[in-house]
Amino acid sequence: MKKILLAVVFLLISTALVAQSNTATTTQTGDDNSAKTEQIGTTNNATINQIGNENLVGKLAEPSAKGVLQVGTSNILTIDQTGDRNKVSQFRPDHPPADPTIASVEQNGLNNQMYITQSGNDQVIGEGSFPYDGIDQLGNNNFATLDQFGGNENKIGIFYQENDGNTADIDQVGNNNYIKSASQKKQDNISPLNNNLNILQQGDYNIIHNAGERGDNIIGDILQDGDRNQATMQLTHSFANGDIDQIGDDNKATVTINLSYIGDNNSGVIYQNGDFNIGVAKIGQSNSATTSTDNTMDIEQLGDFNEADILVEGSFNDADIYQNGMNNIADIIQTGNSNVGSITSNGNGHSGTITQTGGMNNAVITQNN
Repeated sequence: MKKILLAVVFLLISTALVAQSNTATTTQTGDDNSAKTEQIGTTNNATINQIGNENLVGKLAEPSAKGVLQVGTSNILTIDQTGDRNKVSQFRPDHPPADPTIASVEQNGLNNQMYITQSGNDQVIGEGSFPYDGIDQLGNNNFATLDQFGGNENKIGIFYQENDGNTADIDQVGNNNYIKSASQKKQDNISPLNNNLNILQQGDYNIIHNAGERGDNIIGDILQDGDRNQATMQLTHSFANGDIDQIGDDNKATVTINLSYIGDNNSGVIYQNGDFNIGVAKIGQSNSATTSTDNTMDIEQLGDFNEADILVEGSFNDADIYQNGMNNIADIIQTGNSNVGSITSNGNGHSGTITQTGGMNNAVITQNN
């Protein structure tokens, strides 16, 4: 009797272990297809391939189920769509769910990987109805790659990573592409692990509405290569680093640091190479109950008819503007104590202004013809 019991227990344990390593593969060829996958456990692998037009992964009309869900450790999700007007994670609930953090595509756990690739025009990744997310990764040491290639008018709605040691790489190649929100939130003062958010847009008339970095030890990097592009990045808390590089003409970049939070030792950089570009940077906020200190903001512009503006509220902050070209405009406004403002312009027809309110501030303007 004891041997039979041991055999049954061993069989149950073996079955449970096998269930921890599942593989799900979905392949669809044609138009107007939909796919849904759910895996709970460890080292699961889900692959979805769709070839055609107007295909959908992760439609969620009711909040009681996910479109794609992986819960556990070391899971891998791969989604490939080829064609036009395809969507990943379309979330438009008929009735608002009780949990506002619900998302249509979600990975929850540790060391998970997500790869989403779309080739074509008018594609959508992570479409959500605010305040509901489209795509979430919750946990530590997760990695996500979102790629939209070879088409125009593609969209990334809401992508969100929470906790520590996470990395997200987002690439859009084409024109008239749009990123509504790509953000990371780190546990404050919990872990020394960095979060990294990297966004690349190649083409014209592209927009990054909000790239958000919240928490300590976070790095955000945006590169836009083309004309008439726009990018906005928000940094909050401490030891965050944000960088926006734009190559082309008629572009606009905005970086903000701690507009509604207390923090210090953050740094923001805007680099623009081209003509008729605008760079805007803001540090601190008008709320006298909070301060933002020891932050650094740099704007570098190469080209003609560019404009750079930095607004600083707080103390011990550093603002620097460097311009090389013709007929450029630079303005720095600093409110607080022990701030440093510097404007350096090389070329003809420049205008530079530094306004400081407070004590022990330092202002330097250098203009070379």
